[in-house]
Amino acid sequence: MTPTDAARLQDVYRREGVSLLRYARSAAPHAAGPARKLREDLFRAADEAAAARDVLGAVLEANRIAVPQSYAFPAVFTDLNCVAVRYLLSKVVADRAAAVTALETDLSALSDPSPRAALQPLLDLARRHRDRLVG
Repeated sequence: MTPTDAARLQDVYRREGVSLLRYARSAAPHAAGPARKLREDLFRAADEAAAARDVLGAVLEANRIAVPQSYAFPAVFTDLNCVAVRYLLSKVVADRAAAVTALETDLSALSDPSPRAALQPLLDLARRHRDRLVG
C-alpha cells in the first residue's frame, strides 16, 4: 500500500468516526408510535457503520498503519439532540449522501487494489443507508 493510499484510508477512518450517523446513535431522538421503527432502523444503521469502520481500522492495523484517534463531533451536532427522529433522519440521509460522494472520490483516487477492497464495503454501506433511511 502506498503512503498516499494509507493517508487516504486514515482520512476516511477519521471522517467516518465523526459522522452524523455515528452521532445520531447517542442523540436521543424522540420517537412515538410508528416512528419507533424509524429510530430502530437509525440505530441499526449506526451500529452497522461502526462495525464497518472497525473493519477498516483492522485493515489499517494489519498493514502497520496508525489508526487515527477519534475526535470530538462537530459542535453543531448538539443542536440535534432530543429532536424528532424524522427530523434527524433527513439530516442523516443528507450526511450519508455527502459521505457517498466523498467515498466515491476516495475510491477513485486509490491506486492499489488492497485499499480499494478495504474501502468498497464502506461505500456500499453508505449507499445502502442513504437509500434505506429515507423516512
